[in-house]
Amino acid sequence: MSDIGVDMVKTGMLSSTPILATVAGKLHDHRLAPLVVDPVMVAKSGDPLLHEDVRDALIRQLLPLATVVTPNLHEALVLCGFEINNLDEMRRAVQSIHRLGPRFVVKGGHLAYASDAIDVLSIPSPIMVG
Repeated sequence: MSDIGVDMVKTGMLSSTPILATVAGKLHDHRLAPLVVDPVMVAKSGDPLLHEDVRDALIRQLLPLATVVTPNLHEALVLCGFEINNLDEMRRAVQSIHRLGPRFVVKGGHLAYASDAIDVLSIPSPIMVG
């Protein structure tokens, strides 16, 4: 970082709680942003890739630092806690994940009824002053 600098950071799978804690600590200490978090925790097949303690650490330690988080449908289910079967549920999931701390949430994927992938983006609410 001291040699060429860092313009942005993207995380992928962080496979253990100590690894995740170290990465989150360095990101926080060095104020590295923008930060894109790809929460690699559930395969597209639905198979879990991380132990529950690592998923919990990702939610508590990494998502609050994220500029944007990009979960697949199965990861979004883990993050929001409910099934996502239609566009309204995708929107509700994005809002729920947004409350975990990331500035933006991009939820993309193939819903069972849709032939094309659908993306939903959360944006921060404007602050009203006055």
